[in-house]
Amino acid sequence: MEHELASLQSQLKVFVDTFGLDMRYLTVVRGYLFRQLNNPNIVTWIHENRAEYLREFEKISESKLEAGEDSHEIKNFGDPDPGLRSAGTMGDAVR
Repeated sequence: MEHELASLQSQLKVFVDTFGLDMRYLTVVRGYLFRQLNNPNIVTWIHENRAEYLREFEKISESKLEAGEDSHEIKNFGDPDPGLRSAGTMGDAVR
């Protein structure tokens, strides 16, 4: 029983150590997708060539990663001027 507890504790430590790094990677990817989906040329190309990906990319770029995060901060991650973002969803230009 003690051996199992020690094993679980070490597995938990590995999980906790990698969780923060994983969240940072996901935040960077989400910000990158957000910026790319604000480019009408990219959105048009995805819509014409990989339409099934467009909505999934939009979901990722608009998602919250942590329950306590403010959605305004998330949506503007990496966006130097939040006022440049158009109203509606990012793929509206091609629908």
